[in-house]
Amino acid sequence: MNPEYAAYAAAHPLFYDTAHHARTAALPDAEEYATALGTVPPGWEEARRGDWRSLAPAGAHVPPQGWKIHVSASLDAAPRVLAATARLCFARRVPFKFVPTRTLLLLRNGKYADRAGSGKFLTLYPPVPEDFEPLCRDLAAALDGEPGPYILSDLRLGEGPVHVRYGAFAPRFCPGPDGLPVPAIADPGGALVPDPRGPVFAVPAWVTPPAFLAPHLAARSAAGADGIPYDIEGALHFSNGGGVYRAKDPRTDRRLVLKEARPHAGLAADGTDAVARLTHEEDVLRGLAGLDCVPAVHEHLTVGEHRFLVMDFVPGTTLNTLFARRFPLSRSAPGEEALAAHAAWAERMHRLVTDAVADIHARGVVMGDLHMSNVMVSEDEQRVVLLDFEAASLTSEAARPTVANPAFAAPRDRTGQAVDTYALACLRLALHLPLTTLFGLDRAHAARLADAVAEIFPVSRASLDAAVREIEGPPNAGPADPEAPAPTASRSALPAPPAPGSPAPRPEPVSLSSWPRARDLLVRALLASRTPDRGDRCFPGDIAQFASPAGGASLGYGTAGVLHALHAAGERCPEAEEWLLARTKEPASGTPCGLYDGLAGIAWTLDRLGHTQEALDLAALVAREPLHALPPSLHGGQAGIALVLDTLAARADSAEAARLRAAAARCA
Repeated sequence: MNPEYAAYAAAHPLFYDTAHHARTAALPDAEEYATALGTVPPGWEEARRGDWRSLAPAGAHVPPQGWKIHVSASLDAAPRVLAATARLCFARRVPFKFVPTRTLLLLRNGKYADRAGSGKFLTLYPPVPEDFEPLCRDLAAALDGEPGPYILSDLRLGEGPVHVRYGAFAPRFCPGPDGLPVPAIADPGGALVPDPRGPVFAVPAWVTPPAFLAPHLAARSAAGADGIPYDIEGALHFSNGGGVYRAKDPRTDRRLVLKEARPHAGLAADGTDAVARLTHEEDVLRGLAGLDCVPAVHEHLTVGEHRFLVMDFVPGTTLNTLFARRFPLSRSAPGEEALAAHAAWAERMHRLVTDAVADIHARGVVMGDLHMSNVMVSEDEQRVVLLDFEAASLTSEAARPTVANPAFAAPRDRTGQAVDTYALACLRLALHLPLTTLFGLDRAHAARLADAVAEIFPVSRASLDAAVREIEGPPNAGPADPEAPAPTASRSALPAPPAPGSPAPRPEPVSLSSWPRARDLLVRALLASRTPDRGDRCFPGDIAQFASPAGGASLGYGTAGVLHALHAAGERCPEAEEWLLARTKEPASGTPCGLYDGLAGIAWTLDRLGHTQEALDLAALVAREPLHALPPSLHGGQAGIALVLDTLAARADSAEAARLRAAAARCA
């Protein structure tokens, strides 16, 4: 799974969304860091774009690319860092932008946030190259000693929060290696080339770093695995909090795992960083020493600012992977024998995990983040080892975890051991049907899921009753997270919720004969989820909506796809059609041209909805693009574009039809 989904899932209780749309009870829409700016001088212009608030002198000239400055900050240091940086920028008339809220900064630095962009709290754009060195020098002096995470994509100046990188100032795009638009900078000849934005510092081949950066480049080159007395053999996992590495002790040939933690990065919901959680995990594991169901700890190391926990390598396969490999319903007509074998396997796995959890409970420890990826199964499938105790707590603390897998996360009415007991109940059902994420929206779904398990597998429904009772909790317990903010979409088209104290209605079973009813419910839900007031998307969807300017409008992920589905179901949404038309008049730079990801698919949809002239205008725009650099694919490449252009040519006059067919032929 793409770990970026976790960051988008944290922003909204029901739908994937961007961090700047996150709404919490504590910080609804406040921009509390902005108070640290002080008085903005006259003649400065302000704007809010996505996660950022920008300030620049009116009429300021900013070059399209060059050396820019990024400043990181811990959550608590952010107001001080912003105040000091803003004073310098105001005095020297340097445009800058910053993350305006603690909530946004926490999400940008979360455990599964984008590693390339994580850590960036402020960005400064020196108006002329001559400003770069003195600005770096004075800013580093002003912020000396302030804590902040290391920005992986940048070069760090000394040991403070100031980092630099050569890249684009203004949004420009060019075809990437796969032909799709990517951020760009100009080479010495003026040609646009990709501006890589990965979690590694890189300088374009034609750019010579200023001389004052030499000692910082040397320090970066010298940093590495020195100080680690083990041979690193490879990486098992990366997150924004650090990596997990496979290693070997050269003195004994013993296989080990090194778990890394970066300071001020990989933040949990309560703001604790990866180092604090790894230190806590070590303490917990040492308290569980001797148990066969937890990894043995050897030592911890500090290399630079990074902390490493050295543990025994646990051979085997995670329960999640093992489940995926053998799940019978991933095959057509698995047969009664396969279903029975899986049911017996699921029962045995659940018993092994239950016994392991009982062992740690006997030591007074709650795991807190129990799910299938945190369980390692031995090759003979006779033993399990529990992994990842970052969220663990003592039974006596009656605590709630700060991180949890949404398919196994206990509701707010559970603390201490009850958190693990709830996860075990979810596991009981998930080992047959992995749909327990739905419990976060409606715990009454547990009974329906248990009914389905008993219907499909040779499992007694009564044997699932205890799990269902555990998940449902007390009568009328309500949703798993009653304090979650309400979704932004209107709910006027949906049935009214049951009155307090009355049982939730059980929906009718869906079958082929009940398809019209199911279709109508889907249509109502889609219409109720629309947000036409937003500029980035009209309907919620996959995180790919936020990856390009056309994502929220596209056929594959956005409004065009929803309108096509509604139209096929005999429904129209004029409000959403107007939203889509408004966003196709002047497509933003960097908008893809493809069938599923861009303009071609939007044009095809508009034509099917009767907006033929607007579709032809869009198709003509696509036909003028340099399509030769695109891949041959149907999704975003030449095959899909050729089909659309050839189809729309039949709607055009002879001259335009010839141009569209010629472009389609070039793609073919």
